[in-house]
This record gives sequence, structure tokens and C-alpha cells, in this order.
Amino acid sequence: MEADGSGWCLGELDGQVGWFPGNYVEKVMKKSSPPPPQQTYQPPPPKQTYQPPQQTYQPPQQTYQPPQQMGGGGPPPPPPPSGGGGPPPPPPPSVSASSSSGGGGGGRGALLNSIQGGAKLKKAVTNDRSAPKF
Repeated sequence: MEADGSGWCLGELDGQVGWFPGNYVEKVMKKSSPPPPQQTYQPPPPKQTYQPPQQTYQPPQQTYQPPQQMGGGGPPPPPPPSGGGGPPPPPPPSVSASSSSGGGGGGRGALLNSIQGGAKLKKAVTNDRSAPKF
């Protein structure tokens, strides 16, 4: 670095030479220090990819062996189901008639009796909103 009397300095940085104001820099004395150690480039180790082991599944070999009967222990096993389908279903519950035969309370029996007797029922109105409107 060179300085002239007007406060400007001539210097070099990264191979470029030029003038700059002297108050932007501070003069430092060079010390004789050993050069920094040379670092050599070492490429990263190659990437390893996962290789699953080559195995094939083999199911275990099993054979069925019925249990051996011990001498007189326990009840016999139940018989296998037959093609008959089992016992018949129970009969439906009976509907008892109520003393009321017109329309008032009396429950289900009264309603059935009034229908069987020819009573007129009110028409039910359904409001179906499932279809799109046009």
C-alpha cells in the first residue's frame, strides 16, 4: 500500500489495483507467520443404498393330529351340525284385542281391530325432497 500526502492510498485487493481514501483503512504491520496449512480436497464417501436380504417365505409344515382321549374324562364333544338348520323359530306374539274399537287410545290391538272392522284411516302425505328442483 502506498499513501500520498492528500490522504489517498494506492493498494491491491484480489488482483485489482486502485486508489481509495486512507481513512477507510487501518495500517497493520505484517507479522511473519507460518502459512496456513494446505488442505487437500477429499471427496465424500460414496453413498450406500439399502439392499434388503433376499428371502422367500416358506410356511411351516403342519399336520393336524386330533387330541387323544384320556380315560373317562369329561363329556363327549357335541355332534357336528346337520343340514336341517336347527329348531324352528318361536311363534309370533299374539295380539290381544282391546275393549276400545273406535279410534281412541287402546294401543296396537285397538288399531288392528278398527282396521279389520273397516274403519277409514287418514291419508298420509309425504314430502319427498330428495329429487332436484327445476
